Amino acid sequence: MVKDMVSEKGPLGGIYTGLSVSQSKYNFICGCDMPFLNINLIQYMVRKKTDYSVLIPKYGDCFEPLHAVYSKSIIPVIKEKIEQGTYRIQSIFPKVKVKYITEKEMEKFGNWREFFFNINTPSHLKRARIIMNK
Repeated sequence: MVKDMVSEKGPLGGIYTGLSVSQSKYNFICGCDMPFLNINLIQYMVRKKTDYSVLIPKYGDCFEPLHAVYSKSIIPVIKEKIEQGTYRIQSIFPKVKVKYITEKEMEKFGNWREFFFNINTPSHLKRARIIMNK
């Protein structure tokens, strides 16, 4: 565990810290409230070494910025956004090369919608228990 280098900047601040202290060029970043991560999908994403700065799952118009692979090369872009007072992860996308993992790719690994499920409320926890007992 590492304390955020810039506090109270949300997930973007956490990604900034994680990338800054990592020794790896590419890093898988996920939310701490995602109980159904799929190791096979994660390994697929990490092994997909291409010329990108962010590799992120996308379905329809939605994407999962807290289930993505980020390159250390984006640290200056994140720093710039934080200094500008912009803390949305998506704010960095126009300035970096983003590659998407498609629904078709994710389908190989099972019910991918469950992989991105997160627990934020008591009703989410109840739903997670139902999913676990399938």
